[in-house]
Amino acid sequence: MNITEIFSSMGEPAFRDMEHEAVRQVCAFRGCVAALGGGAFMHQRNRDLVSKAGISIALLWPLDVLMNRIKNPASRPLLAGLNTQDMRARALALLQQREPVYQQADIVLRFCSELPLDQVVQSIQKELEDIR
Repeated sequence: MNITEIFSSMGEPAFRDMEHEAVRQVCAFRGCVAALGGGAFMHQRNRDLVSKAGISIALLWPLDVLMNRIKNPASRPLLAGLNTQDMRARALALLQQREPVYQQADIVLRFCSELPLDQVVQSIQKELEDIR
């Protein structure tokens, strides 16, 4: 099942349990990078796993950049079925709720606009060098 099907048939709590198991499995690997979904870091149990496994990095983007990245709102259960205005309001509420938790990451990078991938990678590399 995809994420939308899991949310609709089993509910968000079941999805979050599956997500936690995936985070647990990924954290057992060494020398790799894992990109978590926006809600995964919200749960203390996942933050604890990530903290024990390595370095957490939060990439914070303005709402407009995030909205532009949502190509298929139907694939995002927390935004699915909303009109553009309501989707934007819901995304803003999620961002306001999540950002204080994202600030708990080991490295927090705040970007003010869309950037090419190589510039994002350079920013991450610089921060990693600074903490070593």
